[in-house]
Amino acid sequence: MNSLALVNFETNAYSVPTRYAGRKEAEIHAYVSHIEITIYGECVAKHERSYEKFQEVFEVDHMNWRKSQEPFSMRVPMSR
Repeated sequence: MNSLALVNFETNAYSVPTRYAGRKEAEIHAYVSHIEITIYGECVAKHERSYEKFQEVFEVDHMNWRKSQEPFSMRVPMSR
């Protein structure tokens, strides 16, 4: 798991909650329809498995946003 809270599996990257960023104890359990990421036996993330190449699969709830901060995808410029 890297410092951006992403776990690489095959050619894709899957998010985990940011509090686990940089942890080395993660295990990936791959199934036909989904993957599960566990740390010390506890499932910390579950994603639909992507069979496409070089995808980043995110769960918005994994991001640790401050109350005053919105995810970049939520920002919409206002026209005047």
